[in-house]
Parts: sequence; structure tokens; C-alpha cells
Amino acid sequence: MVDWGGRTQGTEYMDEAGAAGADLERALVELRWINRFLGGTGATLNAFGQLGLKGKVRVLDVGTGAGDIPVALVKWGRSIGVEMRVVVVDFNPAICTWARRQTAPFPEIEVLRADAFALPFALGSFDYVHSALFLHHFPQPTAARLLGLLFGLCRRGLIINDLHRHPLSFYPVKWGTVLWSRSRMVQHDGPLSVLRGFVRGELAELARQSGVPLSLQWRWAFRWVMTASK
Repeated sequence: MVDWGGRTQGTEYMDEAGAAGADLERALVELRWINRFLGGTGATLNAFGQLGLKGKVRVLDVGTGAGDIPVALVKWGRSIGVEMRVVVVDFNPAICTWARRQTAPFPEIEVLRADAFALPFALGSFDYVHSALFLHHFPQPTAARLLGLLFGLCRRGLIINDLHRHPLSFYPVKWGTVLWSRSRMVQHDGPLSVLRGFVRGELAELARQSGVPLSLQWRWAFRWVMTASK
């Protein structure tokens, strides 16, 4: 039975800093597909598209995973004449190695291994800070702290893309990953990620706790896009 009264605090396989090997790589391939076809990449591009960007834009992408969204940002920037320079950060060395391979054709992207809570950047180092499918990995107090840290690193704004916890999202993911995914990690982490996702009231509370002026937008399929401007 699923308890819909609050966020689940289970541990995803991808939470492990030492996660590596063939199943991790298979999961990253599938995550790239999920982002592309279930709205994750589109949600981020839509948020950046509303900013009226010009010239050069420096972006920090935290908890990058498959590295596909930074690639999509760079391609989108090229298409509209905006130079997107993206620094990509992840804590897992195997994920960083994967992301470097995937982003190698894009000199605008730099991949660094770093802890999101001890990032080697000064306040205001980036125009925008972005994170997708990362915030839900942390319990509420830790997520609030992370929001505050990331907001401090941006000069212009913060964009967070994460999951809406809802039965209409959970059950298709639960059974869809069993039928479709070849990755044990995706089969385990996919449904759990939804249960670790957010409802609107929890995000409002995160904004209050962190002091970050979040605005919320719901996007298909069951995504929250959280933005905060300076």
C-alpha cells in the first residue's frame, strides 16, 4: 500500500556515490529517453525560453545525471544565437565519466565532480543555476538548505525541474518500468522517485524554509518547474 500523506524517504540506487557499471549506464540511457519523451527536457527549455536571453549566458547544472539536458540547452542556445556556457556537476565519478563522453562534442560544456553542498564556486558565479530530478533526493530540511545554496550561486535566477507526486504518475511509472525498462536501477528508482516527489504545499513550505522566492508551474507529464529571479 502507498501512503500518499507525505514524501517517501526510501533510498534510490542512484543515490549511492559508488554506483557504477553496466546497469548504471543502461539507466542513464533510459533516463535520457524519459527526459526527452516525458517532458523533462521540454520543461527546462520552456523555462529558459521565457527569459528572453541574449549574448552569453553562464549556467550551472547540478546533479546532471545523463547530461542530456545541458546538451539540449546548448543546442537550443545555438538555434537562437545565444551562447550557453554550462558547467555540469555530479557527485558520482562514474556519472561524470559518462557525462563527459556524452558532452564531448560540445565545447560549451564542462563536467566537474563535486558535492552539491560544497560547490567550489563563489556567490553569484553563474547567471542561472539549474537542476532537474535532483531536489527530490533529499528530505525537506536538506532540500530547503540546498535551494538556498543554489540560489546564492546565481546572479539572475534559479530553475528547478522535479516530480509531482500523484497516483496518476506513480502507477504508470511503476508498471511501465517493469514492462519497458531493461535496467534494474530504473525499475527500482523510477516509482520511488515519484513517491519522493512533491505536492504544491510541500514546495511552498520549501520556499518558506529556504527564503527562496519560488514560483511554481505545472508541466506535463507531472512535473513541477520552480523558478526564482533576482
